[in-house]
Amino acid sequence: MAEYHVGWCDANGVVAEGESGRGLRPALVLAPAAALDAEPAAAVHAAAAAEMVHNFTVIHDDIVEGGTVRRGRPTVWQLWGVDDAVLVGDALHSRAIWTLADAPATTTLDSIARLADVVIELCLGRHHDRAQEGSGSRIGRARRGSHRACGRKGLGASGIPAPSARRRGHAGGTSRRGSAGPGGMRRPARSVSPR
Repeated sequence: MAEYHVGWCDANGVVAEGESGRGLRPALVLAPAAALDAEPAAAVHAAAAAEMVHNFTVIHDDIVEGGTVRRGRPTVWQLWGVDDAVLVGDALHSRAIWTLADAPATTTLDSIARLADVVIELCLGRHHDRAQEGSGSRIGRARRGSHRACGRKGLGASGIPAPSARRRGHAGGTSRRGSAGPGGMRRPARSVSPR
């Protein structure tokens, strides 16, 4: 189902020719690392995780919005049902976490925490978008947040400290121990055990 969603195969699992997405989010992770002369390989895991998170949110958005077509093909939930579409979206989210955990970088735990912050920020943005849809206003907060977060995640995964979103006056983004997380929600201090 995930391979179908990204355009690698048709609904029967046969390799498909055609568009498989723009790759914008991985580029937004790799570009800041390259611009700061970081080793590109250091950000590859974060780039892959960003793309998986994007695809999981798209699958879930298709369900929430009742979207029936994506890239000229039926959406995952249209072919396999809502339950399986939710599960494949959740699996992509889990695979993104696993991909970061498997990274050789020394910032693995920080990268996973940033990913969790990004997903929470996306969910909050999506919630706010849905709440404002009734008034005819669609602000795209979740999408803008995902683009912003990709760059921050790429920097952190490369071992380059990402700028704190809080310093830019934004409530989401990188959280510190015991600080407010995305949307200003208070989070408890993390207890981290060594691997």
